[in-house]
Amino acid sequence: MRWLSRIVLLVVADVRMVGAEKLQREGAYIICGNHLHLLDSILLYVAIPDDKRVGGLAADKRRNHAITRWILECVEVVWINRGAVDRAALKAVIDQLKRGNVVGLAPEGTRSKTGALQRAHDGVFWIARAANVPIIPVAHWGIEKIGFLRRPVVQLCVGDAIEIDRNLSLTENTNKLMFA
Repeated sequence: MRWLSRIVLLVVADVRMVGAEKLQREGAYIICGNHLHLLDSILLYVAIPDDKRVGGLAADKRRNHAITRWILECVEVVWINRGAVDRAALKAVIDQLKRGNVVGLAPEGTRSKTGALQRAHDGVFWIARAANVPIIPVAHWGIEKIGFLRRPVVQLCVGDAIEIDRNLSLTENTNKLMFA
């Protein structure tokens, strides 16, 4: 799947990464990026080292598209009901992290329609605290410009790992992540 993902990205974009070496760490972690395009997941997926097993969350509505469903299930996606607190999905993601997987999450919970950061939810830090794993922030831009006969430059910048500060509230930790 990574080989296929790399080919897709090579065809549709000129991807440039800064700080990818920060993803070469031992153990589980959450990779957390802004959400601009359906291909965001592929972008983060190919940035993660090949020796890491990867998981993540995807909205239940993506199950309706056969190709999308197949791709997401290949990377051990956990389907989540975005309209409610889906405890089974949260438990499944925490279990993935406890097995040593890397999990990709978008703190905003949905794609930005404007390209700007949106208000983040505290769920990423709730999951990180429950699984006792760090969060690696990633910012990317340019992917939203992919289109017919357009192959834009896509920038991906990996930040330093963020450990949960238990002296801060979930919201304060989330704000720290979004600033990073």
